[in-house]
Amino acid sequence: MNEFESMDEVQRWLFSALLERGAEVSPRGQTTLELTPLVFSLARPRNRCIASSARRWNMALAVGEFSWHMSASDDVDFVAYYMKRWRQFVDEPTRVRGGCYGRRVFGRDHGRTSQWDLVLRLLEQDPDTRRAVLCFHDSSSVLDLNTKDVSCACTLQFLLRRGRLHAIGHMRSNDAVWGLPYDVFFHTMLQELAAAHLGVELGSYTHMAGSMHIYAKHLAMAREVVASRVEPTAEMTPMDSPLPLQAFLACEHEVRTSGKIPAESATLSKFWLSLLDVVVWHRAVKFPGESVVPLLENSPYAHLTWRRSPLTTDQASSQIQS
Repeated sequence: MNEFESMDEVQRWLFSALLERGAEVSPRGQTTLELTPLVFSLARPRNRCIASSARRWNMALAVGEFSWHMSASDDVDFVAYYMKRWRQFVDEPTRVRGGCYGRRVFGRDHGRTSQWDLVLRLLEQDPDTRRAVLCFHDSSSVLDLNTKDVSCACTLQFLLRRGRLHAIGHMRSNDAVWGLPYDVFFHTMLQELAAAHLGVELGSYTHMAGSMHIYAKHLAMAREVVASRVEPTAEMTPMDSPLPLQAFLACEHEVRTSGKIPAESATLSKFWLSLLDVVVWHRAVKFPGESVVPLLENSPYAHLTWRRSPLTTDQASSQIQS
């Protein structure tokens, strides 16, 4: 088992392994270097962010995709707001059918109980259960050669052992650049959310990929990351409570759709407010003509997001709607 303390360590090790030992394969005519299968463990799942400047990881996209999934949405416009490239991977102009994991996990269509609620109930009733598995996979899209909209993630399993909640993510296919860092971010955020709900400690995260690969167009960047100096890790602050999640999602929606910060932001705990600050920063970069400014004077993620000096909290407070 390859065990690491941070995603920066994972990225450097993985790029090096792919460059040195990856086998050339070309699914759908696109050249990749591939390792199969591949497994690693992240001992500290809060080290889910990547600080390497050579990697140019996008925290706003990670937080945006997390918000999209947690909203149980399959709306293309929602997730494409954070990354236009999402539109290249769908078959319908308005809907994601394959990669909408949150829709499958949190959806309560026709009054049914969500997978998320069922998994938490299982862990509460039988802490030693082996059945706490979230299913992301959509076989109807994976087995259709004519679709682009395909689920890459299969399952996320939770194991509560000796007071710590561990998680195991299984991917059928994983792009080391465009996929892996954001999949790990989402999976470990779900792991921490479940641990906070259950009132237990956060355990390790294990990631399994049937095919871990890197596309030829990313090889130069991978070499740059491997050759670059080691930078400090970017561990996120612990989730203080799962309760403000819905208020955070409502605030994210308002910032994304109107560029305004709702008064509800004042009710968010520091953990959720710091995530909203990333959403606000993204809005400011996306629409530089607007007057949106940071909410926190000292954001814990400033080194991952701010490309300009953050303005003061007093300046930000003038944006909050009454």
